[in-house]
Order: sequence, then structure tokens, then C-alpha cells
Amino acid sequence: MDGWDPDWMDAEAELCRLIYFSRVSGRVSRADLKDILARSRRNNAGVGVTGALCFNNSHFLQVLEGRRLHVNGLFRRILADRRHHEVSIVTFAPIAERLFPVWSMLYVGDDQLTQDTCRRFCGVTSFHPDRLTADRATALVAHFAGLAAPGAEAEGEAGEAV
Repeated sequence: MDGWDPDWMDAEAELCRLIYFSRVSGRVSRADLKDILARSRRNNAGVGVTGALCFNNSHFLQVLEGRRLHVNGLFRRILADRRHHEVSIVTFAPIAERLFPVWSMLYVGDDQLTQDTCRRFCGVTSFHPDRLTADRATALVAHFAGLAAPGAEAEGEAGEAV
């Protein structure tokens, strides 16, 4: 077969991490946030994708980890969601292991712990993912993963912080 590339299947199965941020369009209510988390958890679990969603009233920062084929598919659906705009990919790279192996979607809200963490990683007290380099964004989400101890309420309701 001319043009057949047997490595294509391996590339699509490669474990990767996507981190992106976006601006909130209008107001995202608590009901909207619960809907986003419920859909994310259901869709992610169905294809073996894990990750985290950080949210304040102006930005989303999301991490998706899984097979490239599935992460790409979910990201295409995320791009179509009208609850956000100005989507920017921070990093999309192969990984050896997941930061969020047990969470279909960990939720990180805007509380004092998050603000303190943002001060450390973003240089300001509020959440500004646009100020993060790929390395700092990865360090930030790794920090949140470390705060969410195994066995903790990983699939909590919207509004619960790490």
C-alpha cells in the first residue's frame, strides 16, 4: 500500500497532555459550571481522558491527559462551546505519565488556596493563565495535582476547591 504509514497508529495512541486557557463569554453560573463538569467527567471517562479544570469568573484553564486521538476529539468539542472564547493552547506534548491519573475532571475553584498558588505561579493574586509559560502552566497544574491527595473527593461538586 503506497502512502501507508504504520507509525500513524502509534502516534494517535501516544499519551499526551494538552493545557489551554480561554476567556469566559458572559457569565458562567453555578448551574453552567456543574453542567461543564458533569459533561467533562462523562465524556472523559468514556475515552480514558483525565485532567483538571481551573475556573474563576474570567478564565478557564483546563488540562486534558490521554491518548492523542481522544484528547484531540474532546478539544474539538470544547472549541465549539460558546461559554468561552479566545482559546489559547499553552502546551500540547507527549508525556510519560499522567499528573491526574484518577480524576476524569478535577475541579479547582477560586478560593484562598488557589489565589495563593496563582500568586506563586502567575506573579499576581488573581488567576491570569495568559501570564503562564508552558513550563509554569505545567508546574501549576502539577502543584494542584499534588494538593488533591489520592482518595480525596476527586469528583466533587462545582465550588469545591482542591
